[in-house]
Amino acid sequence: MKRSLWKIATPIALTLAVVWVVVLMGCGTAQQVAKPPTQQELEAERRAKAEAEAKARAEAEARAKAEAEAKARAEAKAKAEAEARAREARTLENVYFDYDRYSIRDDQQPALTRNAEKMKSHPEFKVTIEGHCDERGTVEYNLALGQRRAESARGFLAKMGVDFSKLTTISYGKERPLDPGHNEEAWAKNRRVAFVVIEPPLSSMP
Repeated sequence: MKRSLWKIATPIALTLAVVWVVVLMGCGTAQQVAKPPTQQELEAERRAKAEAEAKARAEAEARAKAEAEAKARAEAKAKAEAEARAREARTLENVYFDYDRYSIRDDQQPALTRNAEKMKSHPEFKVTIEGHCDERGTVEYNLALGQRRAESARGFLAKMGVDFSKLTTISYGKERPLDPGHNEEAWAKNRRVAFVVIEPPLSSMP
């Protein structure tokens, strides 16, 4: 009887021992997995996190700077283009005259017509028409001749549909030569009418 019990108990005991060993090993493994990180590991983790955050900030700042610079360039380009368009709109062609004459030459009528069309497309423009002469003749004579040239151009523009009240005239005679030379080529350039947009100011144009 005792032998029988021993035979039965022995395998059971061995099984229990094996189970106990496995449990102990499992607990040891669990304890090893749950082992807290070392100070060096924590410090390395903090450094990595700080470096990642610093990199992200630097990238965000670089993107913001690039976007701001691109926006500034686009605004500067748009402003320059708007100013160029405004200057072009205000640029009117000179008209030239024969010696001692104030009638509009046939070959100068196309330039005056283009000026008229530009003025009509900008009804806000107020224009001063300047009459000029070459250096020959007296001051008084050239002032009178320059005025007649300006008035002649004004009348032509009015016939083309430009608002007469937006046009004023002035004569500078021979006081403001376009070419300071003393020959026929220079004189031909100086016998002219020039057009100056006085309103609105360039800075106020869109």
